[in-house]
Amino acid sequence: MKKNYDSLDLLKYVMSFFIVAIHTELFPMVLYPWLRIAVPLFFVVSAFLLQNKINGDPANEKQIVRKFCIRLLKLYLFWFVVLLPVTVVVRRPWFADGIAEGLRLTITNTLFSSTFSASWFIVATIEAMLIISFLRSRISRHVLTAIFLIVYCICCLRSSYYTLLQGNGLYMLIVKTYEFVFTSPVTSFPVALIWMWIGILFANGDIRLSKKHLSVIAVISAVLLYVEWRWVYAITGTFNNDCYLMLAPLAVALFGIVKDSDVKVKNGIAMRRISTITFCSHISIIVVLNIVLTRIMINDSVKSIILFVMTACICHCLSFIIMKLEKNKRLAFLRYSH
Repeated sequence: MKKNYDSLDLLKYVMSFFIVAIHTELFPMVLYPWLRIAVPLFFVVSAFLLQNKINGDPANEKQIVRKFCIRLLKLYLFWFVVLLPVTVVVRRPWFADGIAEGLRLTITNTLFSSTFSASWFIVATIEAMLIISFLRSRISRHVLTAIFLIVYCICCLRSSYYTLLQGNGLYMLIVKTYEFVFTSPVTSFPVALIWMWIGILFANGDIRLSKKHLSVIAVISAVLLYVEWRWVYAITGTFNNDCYLMLAPLAVALFGIVKDSDVKVKNGIAMRRISTITFCSHISIIVVLNIVLTRIMINDSVKSIILFVMTACICHCLSFIIMKLEKNKRLAFLRYSH
């Protein structure tokens, strides 16, 4: 019997507004860095649900992965077209150094990062899943875990700890060379590998921890995450980083707790769709709202609150409109939005 993970639908719904809070800078000195757990959990949930499908029909693993990637590509193309006007404005600086450089950045970011804001998650999910699918039959589970942890540590070096290593010439050369080809690993497939792998390990039963142990890990790692963040902030003066070392144990603990909870929700499917629509559209909405609110000259702290509330409301309204309209056969293509 197929198990319905209502708790994961609820988790994605809540995490989608964590992400809105990040990009509207809602009380950053209070809520950071715990808000950063949102993107890792999105990756973990996606991989967990996909692996569950594979486990139910292992003979058709390649077909299941293919359908998964095609669905994400449709999601990408839908929002690419819808958000194109905003994307053109936002990405205009890519062409500041000429058409050739602009085209290079367009191609690089299309393949490995973002065109429309937030699209990097979709691209990273597809590429990380394909990489894992290729490697898992060739490399042992323990070795892959070690490799992906090392890759994540490298992402942390490029994110939270980047300032500390800027004086190292060799390090800077490696970073610049890599990013010239692939863009930043922080918003590309490298950062997704460990999170996707964690979801797969959970689905395969390779992570077995009691709720008591998971709760202890969650509390300790949450405290250490805050300590890590305060230390990095004190050293670098930057509070808005994507990757922290303590996000890894916290993601494992929180996902394990939520996955095994007995939460039941009536509108799980709607929550799942709202979370996806919100994730894909919210930054473009913020860009437009920010222009309007800046012209009104609202205080920054007040503006962040207004931005968050307005963005959340617009995302909800947009989601309900899409879910209503897609029931019309002529507008059935709207289902690609989620």
